[in-house]
Amino acid sequence: MSFDCFGAGQRVSTTMFPAASWRDGDATARTVFSAFEVVMDLHEMLWHLTRVRTRSHDSDLTDEVDLLCAEISAAVDAGATSVLAVDVTFVRGRVRQVLDTVSAEVRAAYFADGAATDARLVPQADLAGADLRDVWLVGADLRGASLVGADLRRSDLTGCDLLGVDLRGADVRGADLRDALFLTRTQLASASGDRNTRVPVDLEVPPGW
Repeated sequence: MSFDCFGAGQRVSTTMFPAASWRDGDATARTVFSAFEVVMDLHEMLWHLTRVRTRSHDSDLTDEVDLLCAEISAAVDAGATSVLAVDVTFVRGRVRQVLDTVSAEVRAAYFADGAATDARLVPQADLAGADLRDVWLVGADLRGASLVGADLRRSDLTGCDLLGVDLRGADVRGADLRDALFLTRTQLASASGDRNTRVPVDLEVPPGW
């Protein structure tokens, strides 16, 4: 099982509570862990926002991305009190709306000719163990889907929305993930790839591939 805290642990321990520890008592531990959870959520949002900014050609949308990034960064930079006052649900809703819009814009470009898609390729789909090697996945919306143990060998996932997708044990040997949407380190590390798997330039190839 892999886990990525998006740098929240280091930020909280070295910047917000440099002289404190969860071992200092229950009250301190609760505060530190609460701050960690919020910062991790905010850092994850920043991770996605900074990566989708270059995918949109809508100036109003990129302006909204910049605004959200600035607001989130300012809240984190202001310290623990500011972080603990953040309404994460509200911020996540705003971020989700932007991510949805960018995703739709990017994916639409791959279906300009009105080509049909596989009926199974929908958000929240249960595709665990599915053989998807011969399925056109470019521009598909699979957010929240289960691809546990799915066969994605040599598949092209360009423009495929992978937000929240469970890729544990998915076979991505030889797959092209370079331009997949919202792929994270945790997702990549949970899948099974090889030296022929192409990954985004800002993600490292997991050890053992």
